Amino acid sequence: MRRWTNALIPPAARCSSTRVAASVGATRKLVDWACWITSEVYGGLPEELVDEVASAGTIFRPSTTFRRHAAEYHNQGPPFGVMYDACSAAQRREAADNAVVLVDGLQVWWTDFLYQ
Repeated sequence: MRRWTNALIPPAARCSSTRVAASVGATRKLVDWACWITSEVYGGLPEELVDEVASAGTIFRPSTTFRRHAAEYHNQGPPFGVMYDACSAAQRREAADNAVVLVDGLQVWWTDFLYQ
């Protein structure tokens, strides 16, 4: 994943993911935005974003933290957002990096991104 982050995200943008990760609210909005965009592209949130086994067959392998947040986005139960509060800054940065790589990959390769 780090290779994709380095290849797709310019150095200046990578620094901003650290700033995003410092804020629980900003991280949540970024991951929610990525999930919403992905849902729009695929007509729903693909299983590959929430299931570790399913994601193993894709070029984009989201972190455990991102998959948990994507599952929470998909289910949108009453405790929506609680998981973000429990994450460390490193976990939030990992999820933010995944969100940016996902959106950028969709922008470049559209629906082929997950299944290359």
